[in-house]
Amino acid sequence: MRSEHLSKRLNLAMLIVVVSVLMLALPLIIQSYQRYQKNAVALSEMQSLKAVAELANLISSERGPANSAMSSTRAELQTHRLALNTRRAEVDQALQRTLVTLKQSQNEIGTQKIVSQLVPALKHGRDAVDAYIDLPIEQRSSVQLNHAIRTMFSVWDESYDILQSLVDHSHGQETASSHYYPLILLLADLRDQAGRSASNIIAAVAFNESIPEDDLARSLQTQRQSRYLWKLIDVIHPNNAQSAEFTRLHQQVKTRFLDQGLPLVDGLLFNSLHHEPYTLSSIELTQKIVGHFRSVVELQNYILDSSVLQAEAELNAARTKLLYTLVSVFLCLAAVIVTMIYAKKWVFAPLIHARQQLFDLAQDQAERGSASASHSVSLFDAIFHLKQKLQERDALEFQLKHHAYTDSLTGVSNRFALMKYVALIEQSHQNFSNHCMILFDVDKFKAVNDQHGHVVGDRVIEAVALTMKDHIRATDMLVRYGGDEFLILLEHVDLAQALQIAEKVRLAVLDIMLQVGNSAQPLTVSVSAGVATGEQTWVDLLEKADEALFRAKVKGRNVVSD
Repeated sequence: MRSEHLSKRLNLAMLIVVVSVLMLALPLIIQSYQRYQKNAVALSEMQSLKAVAELANLISSERGPANSAMSSTRAELQTHRLALNTRRAEVDQALQRTLVTLKQSQNEIGTQKIVSQLVPALKHGRDAVDAYIDLPIEQRSSVQLNHAIRTMFSVWDESYDILQSLVDHSHGQETASSHYYPLILLLADLRDQAGRSASNIIAAVAFNESIPEDDLARSLQTQRQSRYLWKLIDVIHPNNAQSAEFTRLHQQVKTRFLDQGLPLVDGLLFNSLHHEPYTLSSIELTQKIVGHFRSVVELQNYILDSSVLQAEAELNAARTKLLYTLVSVFLCLAAVIVTMIYAKKWVFAPLIHARQQLFDLAQDQAERGSASASHSVSLFDAIFHLKQKLQERDALEFQLKHHAYTDSLTGVSNRFALMKYVALIEQSHQNFSNHCMILFDVDKFKAVNDQHGHVVGDRVIEAVALTMKDHIRATDMLVRYGGDEFLILLEHVDLAQALQIAEKVRLAVLDIMLQVGNSAQPLTVSVSAGVATGEQTWVDLLEKADEALFRAKVKGRNVVSD
């Protein structure tokens, strides 16, 4: 093919590569951008959720000063009324902040529910509280106080409904920060149940009356609900929330609220059931219980802050990934263009030159035909001839390695091959605990050489090696370790099995009969064997086998010993 044709094809290939990179990169860019958008929405939703949760907590906390104001005497009223007005101002400010946050996140459902449901409910609850406070003390009753308290319960119910709707309509359910949603809902519910456990009996305590059965049941129910919610929180809290601070706050809730706060209510229930004077007044109960369940609010605030931080981290990670994707695509395109330009000049030109050299080598391999015949040699022909040459070289290398690792007389592995195997085991950080070694020595081999000559001695060695090879597994390693010493290395064989193999080999060697010259009596051969296993290192295994072989020789030769 002519060079100009190659250049055109190269330009076409370059265009195809650029388009392919763009096609591959486009889905990645879209996916990264969508992920970034989803995390941005998740952060906005989490900020809205935090604002509503904090608002719900403040609404729930307004019941404390409201209960104190409604339970106070004329002398105490001004102080408690001032505290109530301060808390109401805090709630109103939080309400406005929440509306701003929801509008910024374009959460129309939450905004509409606050305006149409929560604000009227809050006004209705406050009106009920104010109406009760304005009543002369002699006209008040526990039923009226209970009614005002329950009216404030409904205000929190509306705020919790908004909180639940934010979670239900969240678009960030697949993000890591969404794992905090159930925990936030449970803690909000726990904080309100904590307040209700005391509020349900405030009226009876304030009027020093026995707690009605309905209020008694409600108080016990809220306590059970609080403990149940706490168990759920223990089960579902995210693993990434288990910091030292979380552990501290978690333990604080258990100690301050569950172990110390709820027993205050239980004590008053006990007083009522046994017709005893109440140990706490309604105002004292409110003040003490508020201090105890403040730990629940602190834990929820920590979770809310952690969830926002998690959402911000996810957004930053998504932004980084989007930028990384855009930069990577740009760099890939630049690299492709530069590479192709470079390749045209510095890669393909040498390849064309190499192509010509292959043709020259092909001509040389074919002992160079005529000049016209050289043009008929294809690139594949040249590669085929080179492949043949490489195969010949590989065959030669194999023969050289075979000679290097094989005993020339017996054809079994030699000591050099054994050392290579040992080095391989040691380099792989393995030990020899699952290896077994049988070390053989031909009995009285020197006498055979002295009496019959080295030719007969070589025949004996060959016969012994062949016999051993026939009586071991293909996976076992047979090595001519010395002049008349053989070594068998076995894997995954215990001592009893190794002794059986050694004995089988010994008996097989004993059956060898070699005809020597004109002698009527054939030459017989025997071997002694030492068996070793269970050592960690090669040196220890070899020494143990050598010692076993020595004991076999001491016993009178033609013996297997361990």
